Formats: sequence, structure tokens, C-alpha cells
Amino acid sequence: MEYLLEHLEELRAKTPESEPRLWESVNNAWKKMKKYYALTDKSHQIYAAATLLNPTERMSFFRLKWVDELESWQQVMEDTCREVWQLDYSQFARKEEQQKKLSDYEEWRRRARKKLTGGDEFTQYIMGIDGEGTATELTDNFNPIAWWSTATYPSMRQWAFDTLSCPATSCECERAFSSTKKLITPERNKLQDDTIEALECLKAWFDRGLIEREENVQ
Repeated sequence: MEYLLEHLEELRAKTPESEPRLWESVNNAWKKMKKYYALTDKSHQIYAAATLLNPTERMSFFRLKWVDELESWQQVMEDTCREVWQLDYSQFARKEEQQKKLSDYEEWRRRARKKLTGGDEFTQYIMGIDGEGTATELTDNFNPIAWWSTATYPSMRQWAFDTLSCPATSCECERAFSSTKKLITPERNKLQDDTIEALECLKAWFDRGLIEREENVQ
């Protein structure tokens, strides 16, 4: 959303008022985006959390983009997300494991790392391995779900799966409704709920290449 808003603001500044229809269209789009962007201030636990839970963004995104008049919202967002984590997910955090006897040097390093990351999983994750909020490097084939599958933050992992599985738009849901409407015809109006669900799941999986049609089925 920040990208779209920034793009519209740049376009608004470049569009000459001598082209009234074009300028009005761009300005209306900017106003609408500005309106919905303001509403995200009330949903940090979803909108901001989805960005925070992206390993390639973490806190570095907000420190880069939420500047000037938005800078004060960084702490508000972090406090809101921390509260969600503490209430709903902190119980999944890994327990302190029994450690083997460490040398003085190893114990010193362990204390230093713990001090750097603040102790709990929430802080360890959002601040990154350097304690400065540095994100994981984004590569062409980076998959956040695969990253979280092996991440060493069990409570944050569960939160990430719950949040990142939310669809960004309702388009896919609307397509499912439209598809189901075509499935339930006047001649097939007594299909049971579980049958409809199974058929729609199979269709979706087949369309996405998750399953293949069996050949020579008798």
C-alpha cells in the first residue's frame, strides 16, 4: 500500500492541471488510497504485522518508510504487535533448554547475544541477528513460508502462518462463490455441503497444478 500511495503522490505532482480530466482522475485515486491508508492505523495487528512477519522486511521496512510525521507510529505499531504476540502466541515460545557446561568465553558470548536480542522471541525476530532490525536478504527464489517452516521462533512462526495465510483481497473468495454458483444448477440442487466443498477444492487444486488428471480412468 505504501508503494501505491507513493506512486500516486508522484503521479499527482507530475500531472499538469492543464489536463483537468487526467488530473482529477489521479487526484481522486490518491484521495481514496489516502483514506484507506489512514484506516491501517487501526489495524497494525494485521496490516503492519504482515509486513513485520516478512523475514525480508522486519523492522527495517518501517525505519526506512515510516519517517518524518510517521516516525512516531513506529513505536505504536511495535507495541501493538507485541501485545498481540504476548496475548495469543507467547505461550508457544521455546523454553530455555538445559545447556551443557560452557567455558567462560562461551558463557560470555551467550550473555552478549541475549543482551543484544532482548531475550524474548518477539524482540529476537524483529531486531534481526545484528540487533538493528536488519532483514533477511531477499533473493529471486525466496519463500517466506519455507523460511518460517524452519525458523527457530516457534511462537512467531505460528503467528506468521496465521497472518500470512490471510488473503490480501477478497477476489479469490468471490471467484469461489462464482464457481460454486455454476456448480449448483437446477438439476443439481440437492448436493450436500461436503460434496460441494470437495468438488470446489478439487477444481481449485487442479487449476493450480497441485493435482493431475488420471489417464485411462475406467
